[in-house]
Amino acid sequence: HRHEIRRTARRLHDAARDGAPALDVVPGDETARARLERLRVRLAAPAGTGESIPLVCDDPFVEVAADDKAPLLEALVEAARRRQVIVLTDDADVTAWARVERLTGDVELVEHAPVR
Repeated sequence: HRHEIRRTARRLHDAARDGAPALDVVPGDETARARLERLRVRLAAPAGTGESIPLVCDDPFVEVAADDKAPLLEALVEAARRRQVIVLTDDADVTAWARVERLTGDVELVEHAPVR
């Protein structure tokens, strides 16, 4: 998979260079509502290459209240209907939500075993 990861990293770099907005947010800098709006803007932005580049979200739920996670998660599901969305998280609320949503077929969940 290294080749695929490197190719995707190059595409993301090229898209950023060509003006695609970034979703670089420092935890605690935004409310859940502001984060959701930035996410919607990023999801609406063209990939720049004519190809669908996966959106990778690295723990986007840090410091987001449990009640505020639902709109973010629903936005990600909606976006995933148009492009691949990958969420990396160790948030127990999000994992529990994904376990239920995977039953609908809209979400795929990959969990790693804890290192012992």
